[in-house]
Amino acid sequence: MNKRTFIGVFDSGVGGLSVLSSCKGLLPSERFLYYADKTHAPYGNKSDDYIKDRVFKIGQMFVDSGAKAIVVACNTATNVGIKLLRQHFKIPFVGLEPAIKPAVAACSNGKIVLFCTRATARQDKLKELITRYDADNIQIVALDSLASIIEKNFYNLENIRTQVYEMLTPYYNASGVILGCTHYVHIKQMFADFYKSQQTKVKTQNIYACQTQILDGNDGAARRLRQLLS
Repeated sequence: MNKRTFIGVFDSGVGGLSVLSSCKGLLPSERFLYYADKTHAPYGNKSDDYIKDRVFKIGQMFVDSGAKAIVVACNTATNVGIKLLRQHFKIPFVGLEPAIKPAVAACSNGKIVLFCTRATARQDKLKELITRYDADNIQIVALDSLASIIEKNFYNLENIRTQVYEMLTPYYNASGVILGCTHYVHIKQMFADFYKSQQTKVKTQNIYACQTQILDGNDGAARRLRQLLS
């Protein structure tokens, strides 16, 4: 296609649908094409070379099909592969970045927990981002199985509430929570419910606790896409 007519959005599975929703909300007149790389999901447990290979092939597919911009709707794929895409293709790319800056602004005096995949957690890019915002109060926690659990139970997410609460229990005292995987955004309310329940327990002990902030990078990615296309 000589005329580039659509915006490509991709993730290893359903996670990026949350990003797609944010992008469509800000750019309702644009045409989007979403690709879920489900046979290779989840990216978070794969090697960097494996992820780069998948990211490049999907980018090539979108470019060859006429994409005018591509949203890498996955924190892991962004951290590992977006530099490769920008080096090889001449259209705009938007990636997902953990909401560290707003988290630090909202919770400067409290503990912040960044939940992400193992592949995201090991990236120097993430550590550089934390250093940039002088975020010494951030704890990085890799939830190895959560993205897969969400993927498998996407049409009945209430089934996983007990599992999610068990994963979060060791981090019950966070003042801020960053959802560093787009899959996690689908259960953002579940995160909020868990931390609200912890605050209720603390209040019954006559101890003051502030409301835990739950943040993600979806809206930031959508705003960046709008900026690039304006």
